[in-house]
Amino acid sequence: MSGGAHAVKALAPVVPKAAPIVSTQAIERVLLRLIPSVSAAREATGEHLLVVAVIRQAFSDCCLADKHIRREAMDFLRGHGGGGLNFWCSAVGINAEFVREMAEKAGYLPAVEGVHT
Repeated sequence: MSGGAHAVKALAPVVPKAAPIVSTQAIERVLLRLIPSVSAAREATGEHLLVVAVIRQAFSDCCLADKHIRREAMDFLRGHGGGGLNFWCSAVGINAEFVREMAEKAGYLPAVEGVHT
């Protein structure tokens, strides 16, 4: 290149994150079935639907391009901070550890603690 031209830096390859293997809609159905007081005879209340929506949103946010939002969602699912997954799950009787394991196995949350993508 001549003296006045700017050198072009090589860009690092962008490696896409693998898509989760289970949809958030399926996650929502599983979460509703995990609530002890919800059965075929008894429908979910507004409180149940709100809690499930909050948790489902965290699953969705784990797939966003915005690293800050993705990190917050992963911290939420790991139970870091005061109002995380443990709080919301306890409100309707869902086992938070099971939800965390579901997030890992479905591909929303890295299995290794402390890994943020």
